[in-house]
Amino acid sequence: MSPTREKYCRISKFFEKSLNTSTDFQIEPLSTKTKNKLITSNVTVPEIDQTVINKIWWYNKLEILFDQGFKKGFLKNVIVHGSYGDMTFTNYSDLDLTLYIDEQIFQNKDLMNSFRNWSERDFFTFMLSVDPLQHHGSFYLWDSLISNYSEDILPIEVYRRSWGVKEIEMNFRHFDCDFPLTETKALSLITCESLLNHKKFFRHGHNMYQMKRYLSNLMLIPAFYYTDVGCPMHKADSFDIFYKEYGDLADPIKEASKIRNNWPKTPSLIRELILGSRKLPFASKLTYISRLGYNNKYIKDDLYENVVPGILPLYKELENRLQI
Repeated sequence: MSPTREKYCRISKFFEKSLNTSTDFQIEPLSTKTKNKLITSNVTVPEIDQTVINKIWWYNKLEILFDQGFKKGFLKNVIVHGSYGDMTFTNYSDLDLTLYIDEQIFQNKDLMNSFRNWSERDFFTFMLSVDPLQHHGSFYLWDSLISNYSEDILPIEVYRRSWGVKEIEMNFRHFDCDFPLTETKALSLITCESLLNHKKFFRHGHNMYQMKRYLSNLMLIPAFYYTDVGCPMHKADSFDIFYKEYGDLADPIKEASKIRNNWPKTPSLIRELILGSRKLPFASKLTYISRLGYNNKYIKDDLYENVVPGILPLYKELENRLQI
């Protein structure tokens, strides 16, 4: 990775800290030389198509939350992507969305703290109401990030297949993807490595939350791989290309996709238990505990018979191709 790109990819660390940043956070202005290395990608995110809005039972809740965030000075938009963005969702689907935030929160400590509390208490609780097994929070965008963007965060193509509470046009300024790969950047390899030690991964049991988390990480590998080699693409597009390139080594990902397609609907009792935990002290811990009792022997057996045995051969091939 070039020193210039390495410097400006550090902004992705912001997401790992859950907005725990200093009030004087800003992106350093780019030099003229650096600006000349950037390319522009224009993306228009439309409002949700009214012909399919009845499929999104939680849309009114999303609108209410957006109005709250807008009035509080937090938000400019909420953009829905992933399987709910292109209407291919199943019982397995979690909620992938981006909060387009107002940069003023970075300059005001009280506003930042208020936003952090609101996004955890109110917004993430809403995400759990859509998918009680949700294992990640929101993505984030803001104006300065869009003008200095890295597709290591999320491929721009994702936003081309999304919809927002409001229509918005975004002009991404970003580095092209033809930078040399480094070991630390090979996210597909890192992700696959994390799945090798399944005993450690499932040290708290093989409940549905942990199994979904395992399968979800596995199914991200194709999209991560093509980002690693300089060809970022929408996750849905990455599977068939990866299957052709990796042949039988991609079998565990194919099996994971089959499990996804047959994933059962979360029982009402489990859903109510998880959402009820959000109203109590130590909500995050109680939410995790409330998931521990939701199990499925058939999925566990399928996981160990058809998925886990293929992880090591896949890892070795990724290592062979991506290590430098």
